[in-house]
Amino acid sequence: MFLNHSKNMLFGFIGGLGPHASTKFLETIYTIRDTYSNEQELPRVILLSDPYIPNRTEMLLSGKEKVLYENITSNIEKLIAFGADQIFILCFTFHYFIEELNKKYKNVISLIDIALKEILHNKRRHLLLGTLATYQLGIFEKSIYWDKVKDFIVSPSPADQENIYTLIHQIKVGKKPDSQLFNELKALMSKYEVKCLLAGCTEFHLISSSPLLDEYALRFLDPLNILANEIAYSKNNLVGAA
Repeated sequence: MFLNHSKNMLFGFIGGLGPHASTKFLETIYTIRDTYSNEQELPRVILLSDPYIPNRTEMLLSGKEKVLYENITSNIEKLIAFGADQIFILCFTFHYFIEELNKKYKNVISLIDIALKEILHNKRRHLLLGTLATYQLGIFEKSIYWDKVKDFIVSPSPADQENIYTLIHQIKVGKKPDSQLFNELKALMSKYEVKCLLAGCTEFHLISSSPLLDEYALRFLDPLNILANEIAYSKNNLVGAA
């Protein structure tokens, strides 16, 4: 648990990265509870959906960090101006900047820390599914929890990293999940002998709760599902993940 009670907490999300995943995340927050007396019990959220942000992987791997950093700080400032108490960037690749952002802003929470804390708890072997920048720039390795959980996280081979990045792009542009996608993920689990897939890209939120997962014997650790549960059942005060 990393949420405590605080009245009228406003959660801010920078999304649009891609837009289907971030809007699905809002739907998850508001549909995850089976019962409530009235809508006033539900959390207050604001989503800044900005699909115009350039491709994070391409920009980071071509050395154009400054453009992305200026973009993300501008959006954080907008959410702060709207009154957001806690802010989340719904893109793991953008967490390349998380250490610098935490120095500048005290209310930006790391999705990677949320993921790794859960792995620290369950101690299963996970295959990391992420973008090329996530792998090549060691973005998960920047977390303060990395040394404690690194033995439970498997990174795929360079060839499989490329294949996973292709899958991410297909999901991002709206390709419907089909047997081919689920069979590819199942093959990866078998190849790397893992118990779970770690959703290291928010696009996987679009499939991480699919009823077809059981049929293909797939298990996801999706940090967005963890976060949605915490927000939906809390009284809306997020304390630091550290």
